[in-house]
Amino acid sequence: MSKLWMRAGAVTVLAAAAWSLSIAAYSSDTLQVKPVQPRLVFNGEEAKGGTGPMFSYRDSTYVPLRDVSTAMGAEVSYDKEFNTVHVDTPVPVTGKSKVHASKTLGDFRLSIYASETEVPYGEPVPVWAQLEYLGEKDAVVNQGFKPFYFEIRNEAGEGGGALIPAILIPTTYSPGDVFLDQLDSSNDIPNYNFTLYQKEHPNEELPAQMLKDTRWSTLPSGKYTISAGASFSLESTGESIEGSAEIQITVK
Repeated sequence: MSKLWMRAGAVTVLAAAAWSLSIAAYSSDTLQVKPVQPRLVFNGEEAKGGTGPMFSYRDSTYVPLRDVSTAMGAEVSYDKEFNTVHVDTPVPVTGKSKVHASKTLGDFRLSIYASETEVPYGEPVPVWAQLEYLGEKDAVVNQGFKPFYFEIRNEAGEGGGALIPAILIPTTYSPGDVFLDQLDSSNDIPNYNFTLYQKEHPNEELPAQMLKDTRWSTLPSGKYTISAGASFSLESTGESIEGSAEIQITVK
């Protein structure tokens, strides 16, 4: 039977969440609130690692927006210049693609897709990829956390992708298996922006305030080549499998 691997997937709509209010509001006004410590449970799973204060005010419970968003798979960022809080959720990998490319790698086929070729600035980039096993019997491959990784490059060829982990994991693929993953606005796009920042500011550490004040999960306006690059080996023969498939998108 065909199996499907997928990154922790589509995020449901954020509901009944408000970011924490300061107990001291404005200059001399104050809010009389009651500290509370409720359990936060999302789809049956208890949220872990929340650090912000929670309290009750006028029969409503207030919890930090970042804690709720993170527990539901969303990315929160603050744009200091425009005093705006952005909440970005992953784009579900559903729907028909407008552009795609594929490459056959032995008994595997690597494909990359985009549901839109032009994406408004600030909106998630709807790109996903898959690796399909075409063999007739089970095959064990040694791979990182996944068999392929995304790479983003601008018109000047600048950019890059995530580093492939040194520790490889034996993974069994059966006939018809598909590994599916999508471009991650909380990992792949920030990695591209960090790469360019470090090129422009060599030998400098990344400012701690950077993550709070800039939308590192957003691609700047421009034209990009996005590729999915496969890198794994066959355990039976030790053969290394490498290759990529790429598409072009424009952020307007």
